[in-house]
Amino acid sequence: MTVRFTTILEGLEVTMGLGIHPHELAARQRVIVSVRMEVVYPAAPRRRPHRCGARL
Repeated sequence: MTVRFTTILEGLEVTMGLGIHPHELAARQRVIVSVRMEVVYPAAPRRRPHRCGARL
């Protein structure tokens, strides 16, 4: 029995240095990231994954 876990991250806003050339890296830029990640395991993991809302 396979098990599928989905992690969805929408609209995470980060400020970062982005670019290759010095003038691109001179000022930090706002970047908004959205990701949907699905992982399929051949069997259920022994430990339960962390629940949403867990504090880092």
